[in-house]
Amino acid sequence: MFNLKFAAKHILHRFKAITRHGLHSPFVYRLVDEVIYDFSPKKVYADMQNSLADVHKLNRVDKLLYRLVSDAHPRHLYTLTEPTPADQLIMQTAAPQATWLKPEQPTPADLIWIDAHQHPERLWLYFEQSLTHVQAQTCMLIKNVHRNAQTEQAWQAIKANPQVTVTVDLFWLGLVYFRTGQVREDFLIRF
Repeated sequence: MFNLKFAAKHILHRFKAITRHGLHSPFVYRLVDEVIYDFSPKKVYADMQNSLADVHKLNRVDKLLYRLVSDAHPRHLYTLTEPTPADQLIMQTAAPQATWLKPEQPTPADLIWIDAHQHPERLWLYFEQSLTHVQAQTCMLIKNVHRNAQTEQAWQAIKANPQVTVTVDLFWLGLVYFRTGQVREDFLIRF
């Protein structure tokens, strides 16, 4: 996946992206300051690494996923793609009380997970399917939004959707919020 074109996209993202300084949205500032930029070591990281053994080494995106899910406190978690064993362990550890919803269940979700790596051509379709589970405080996490041209095109369409109020592009993850009463904004954050 990591080729020259992808590396150039990543470098361009880092140049365009901002840090928490200059953010005027209190919601996004808190998210960036207390969750995204919380690089403090946590015992739970070692526990998860022990559970994964030699299968997967936790990286900073995995640790961020843990912090984001933990911060969301989801009661209902909806996944449209099958999470990798590492992603599933991370989400279950971060939200042990969460109920994992199936596509046929009409229950609103607090957190929606989509991994664009598995079926990049279906990202927009997955997003549309998930809209039936969206409520005012839903957080949608999309992994690999810059995987290829298809996922980037779908990411642009997601950001333009009228139901979406806030997006945060971290390059490796895209965060989508549907907050009522929030001014519509798109953020490119350096991570």
